[in-house]
Amino acid sequence: MNTSRSFASDRGEAHYFHGRQEEIGFVQDALKSSQDDRKSHSILIQGAPGVGKSALLNELRERMKHRCCVVKLELRMLSNMYQLESAVLGKKKYRKESQKVQGNLKLVAGKVNYERSEPTVSSIFKKIQKPILLTLDEAQMMRVGHVKGDRETEKKAHLFDELHNLQLKQGLVFLIAGLSHTRKVFKDFEISRFSDDCVINLSRLDQKAEEDILRDYLVRGAGVKPNHPNLNDWVHQMSKETYQWAHHISCYGQVAAQKIKKNRGVLSNELFSDILKESRRKKITYYHGRFAELEARERASIYHAFFENEHQESILDKSKVELDFKNNPIVKHPKQMFEELVSRGVLQIRLDGFYQIPIPSLRTWMLQEYQNYLIIMNQKPSVKIQQMFDSLKFNQANDRPPSIKN
Repeated sequence: MNTSRSFASDRGEAHYFHGRQEEIGFVQDALKSSQDDRKSHSILIQGAPGVGKSALLNELRERMKHRCCVVKLELRMLSNMYQLESAVLGKKKYRKESQKVQGNLKLVAGKVNYERSEPTVSSIFKKIQKPILLTLDEAQMMRVGHVKGDRETEKKAHLFDELHNLQLKQGLVFLIAGLSHTRKVFKDFEISRFSDDCVINLSRLDQKAEEDILRDYLVRGAGVKPNHPNLNDWVHQMSKETYQWAHHISCYGQVAAQKIKKNRGVLSNELFSDILKESRRKKITYYHGRFAELEARERASIYHAFFENEHQESILDKSKVELDFKNNPIVKHPKQMFEELVSRGVLQIRLDGFYQIPIPSLRTWMLQEYQNYLIIMNQKPSVKIQQMFDSLKFNQANDRPPSIKN
């Protein structure tokens, strides 16, 4: 078994966190406004997989845990009021509150227990004296397995409504994170209270935050001295490949920290090349995951629709892509396919209503994949796409491996 393997997950806590100050400030302001208005505020955080939604939620929980009652919710809790009560009040306090309740006697397994009525949202949250921060990740999963009229989903939708309208003097902010189409998911369930100023469309980190995180991986994670003469060069060269994308930064940072420690802190060109090779392999595996379970001809049809209909690099019109899908017998359900590609993080809606491939290196990989598919399937590209292949070949020929001073 290879014990040196490491993983950079799509979601979870970030080893090191920098940036997102505007988003953090917005949530902090929302909490103050909630206290002033004496009513809850809901904020939807949307973005493609790997952009850093879960990391942002975790950072906000950490920063606000000393001034707030911080509760990490899961979707299953929203259809079970007892689970919600336990999550909000904590297990010990939950049991204590349960013991206080007087109700009907019931014989269970030879013992007399008290039956109590189901708690309400209001009765649960009014027991908290501090400001409240609720967080819910992967909210787009409400759609999975949904059947119209499904009782469990309707209970969740009803609870969302209650939390939206809850009036509390101590203040409550409900942070809901999900993929780029989560707002539409809520609208489908007739939960449409997210006005434009209550939605954070999360995009790439800024360059300074990217480099600060990479530097943390090398200095704090691998023990490289902060004044090492090669440190800034390594950070700069790695940032050329991570594209300010949270998943890639974490992936490259973890690989670098692991390999540097294994090399006893000695930095060299050979080690740097090894880090890039391993990180690129993980990045490609990540991209393959965006198209998991789609057959080769389906993928080729998707690439064709994208590259034939690009307005500018990575910018796409949904109607044109869907029309291309409709005219291709390989794609059975054009509209569903487009929505699925959004949910997989292959596409992300822009503020102007167009769609884009969110990561530049993802587009490059897709172009390479499409070229390979055409060769295997013995098909010729259009003039437009052949020009893209030629441009890609030219860029790769001039993209020499970086050399780091020893």
